[in-house]
Amino acid sequence: MASPEPWPLIRLVELSLVGKLTNAQRCLLVEKYATAEDALASLGILHFELYQVAEKIITKCQEANVRILSRWHPDFPSRLLVADPMPMLLYVAGNLPPSSVPAIAVVGTRSCTASYGKPVTEKCVELWTKSGCVIVSGLANGIDTIAHEACLRSRGTTVAVIASGHQRISPQSAQHLSKQIVEHGGAVISEYPITVAALPPYFPARNRIISALSDAVVIVESKLTGGALITADFALRQGTPLWAVPGPITGTRSAGCNNLIKTGKAMLLDSAESVLNTLFAGTMHEQFATDKHCYDSIPTDLVKLFGADPIFTETAAQQWNCSIAEALVRLSELEMNGYIRQIPGGRWHLA
Repeated sequence: MASPEPWPLIRLVELSLVGKLTNAQRCLLVEKYATAEDALASLGILHFELYQVAEKIITKCQEANVRILSRWHPDFPSRLLVADPMPMLLYVAGNLPPSSVPAIAVVGTRSCTASYGKPVTEKCVELWTKSGCVIVSGLANGIDTIAHEACLRSRGTTVAVIASGHQRISPQSAQHLSKQIVEHGGAVISEYPITVAALPPYFPARNRIISALSDAVVIVESKLTGGALITADFALRQGTPLWAVPGPITGTRSAGCNNLIKTGKAMLLDSAESVLNTLFAGTMHEQFATDKHCYDSIPTDLVKLFGADPIFTETAAQQWNCSIAEALVRLSELEMNGYIRQIPGGRWHLA
């Protein structure tokens, strides 16, 4: 658990406003000096101006129901320990999901295709949400927005990481979506004070947080120089499993995804279940490998379904009265033991 905050919050906000310091340098100052006064004095900062600005920031955050969490606060996301550099402060609207809940980051181009990128994102997010996963993205136009909205339609929890302060979210549609995310139990987070406008360097910087908050990162439609590739790079550095959706070779929108797969940096996403199998294999494999329902007690009506037409994972989950994620683990066990096999389209049939 994180240690208690060493300084009053207002002093931490004040320190965050000091320019020409990295987050790492700020954190070292906090840990080195017992008081903010001593730390600021070591920098030659003796005036009262930054303190007054910090007061205004905290007041605005309180009025907007935005919490300020320092890296020493017990509620600071432990997942961000791998973010380099780790934020010293997080501004949070809404509720951060527990770190024990699986989270999948979905990012991609702003100019996604309506015929491919959009439906692929919607279908995958719907399944992942119904499987109990949190969806993390960046509230940008295109794939990000589609992922957030698909999660909300499936009554799931989504987290948006923004590159501005909460009162400077743009465009207008993103402001509306951010409110919906919070109203439905999710969170909108930033490392920037509430009134700060987005600047070009802030967008790639926030991508490290998107990746660090997630158990898997999925790239949907990205050009060779797409911003989503920055998130992919952070995922590789942080050791987060990386997936890419392959796309047509006749255009450029999926060139970045195809290259990630070609170079072995990302796993090929051929179905939404592939990500779930990876996420839940470690935590549920042992639990369900010996479950009496796995082999000996498969319902008769399900056996009939297997023997007639191929069934979808959702059908198995309904028959077993379990989640889709749990059904995937059971189906995978049955497949490994030769009872069934998976066929194109994410369906299952008797072997």
